Amino acid sequence: MGELVAPDFTERPESEISADMIEIAEAIISRRTADFDPATLRDGFQEELQQILQQKAKDAPPALSDERRPRLVPAPEVPPPPAPEPSPEPETLAGAATAPPPHVPDPDDAPLPEEPEPEDEGLGSAATGC
Repeated sequence: MGELVAPDFTERPESEISADMIEIAEAIISRRTADFDPATLRDGFQEELQQILQQKAKDAPPALSDERRPRLVPAPEVPPPPAPEPSPEPETLAGAATAPPPHVPDPDDAPLPEEPEPEDEGLGSAATGC
């Protein structure tokens, strides 16, 4: 599917085509045969398009003269942003005294309070359901 195949127009013997069919075909061809005059052709699409364009031209605002036509003014040149200051050299950092960050205790590291163990009140099997 999707493959182009050349049509097969095999010649038919005249014995397969009836004389009436040949006569009808010749009559149609003779009635439709004429000299071609391109001036007699009409392009309805082009005619409609021309009418639309003429109507738009009538409704359009008048064209501006060169003196009144807006002119594009180039934007002023914007200077580039300043370059970032270079970071200090490693040798200036080596001599600087730095204090360690203060220690902040983590609440998750704190020990949990011990829970008291439940007292056996002699409920025995009633408490366990046995």
